[in-house]
Amino acid sequence: MQQRYPEVLLAAITPKPVSEETINIALALGVKKLNATMDGSSRASVALAHAKGLQVTVWPGSKPEDSVLGYWLGADALCSDCPLAAKQYMAEHLSWVPFVF
Repeated sequence: MQQRYPEVLLAAITPKPVSEETINIALALGVKKLNATMDGSSRASVALAHAKGLQVTVWPGSKPEDSVLGYWLGADALCSDCPLAAKQYMAEHLSWVPFVF
């Protein structure tokens, strides 16, 4: 994929949290995104991924309130099982958060 379509943003998807291990996997694959679970991820690990040049998407957003956790972790994006409910929750409770839906 990378050779044929170098302009496409590819991601490493893992069922593990953002960590040195998963960051190193993404870097070894030569991708620019890391998609990892929120559970076990920390602000420090997301900041490390950013420092290494990776964009970070966290998941699962299984309830609207999870969008807040994704934001506070510093993630670039959130995969959500309930995107409309998450958008509504953010609009009602945290309208100041600069999340784009």
